[in-house]
Amino acid sequence: MGRSSRDGFGHGLVVRGSEVLLSGILAREMLARQRPTDVVGQSIGIGVFLEGPNQDLFFQHGGANAGYRCYLMAYLDRPVAFAFMTN
Repeated sequence: MGRSSRDGFGHGLVVRGSEVLLSGILAREMLARQRPTDVVGQSIGIGVFLEGPNQDLFFQHGGANAGYRCYLMAYLDRPVAFAFMTN
């Protein structure tokens, strides 16, 4: 089972035991605004959509296949996150 810890910049590191699965550098790059979308206030990171002003930024992503849907949303600088999975 993995756990999240935080580096000095407030972005999570995913670790399993003593193994780092996602470095702070990569997490910061993934959660940086890479380019805007057609939706006002939304940008694309690497693998996620970023929304909100910089001081209240959150990331989100959803997906679906036959019979299943899922959605993940989490704030970068607040301990608030939601994950939904349905079938």
